[in-house]
Amino acid sequence: MHTGQLFFPESVTAAVYRRAPYRSHGRPDTSHAADRIYAQAGRSRATLRIARRRHGRKGYRGTIALGVAT
Repeated sequence: MHTGQLFFPESVTAAVYRRAPYRSHGRPDTSHAADRIYAQAGRSRATLRIARRRHGRKGYRGTIALGVAT
């Protein structure tokens, strides 16, 4: 079982907040630098890698590798 949070790169978050309907929400309330959960999660180890979907599909795909100690 895994309980935790995953994070988007801040550049992706900024791009989302520039578009409707998120634009009306203002700016994100917490940066990675100010987020204690992000720091505890291992910073970049908890950040998704984002890429455009391929083969004519719309949207993006986020990936991350998780290690499991048995």
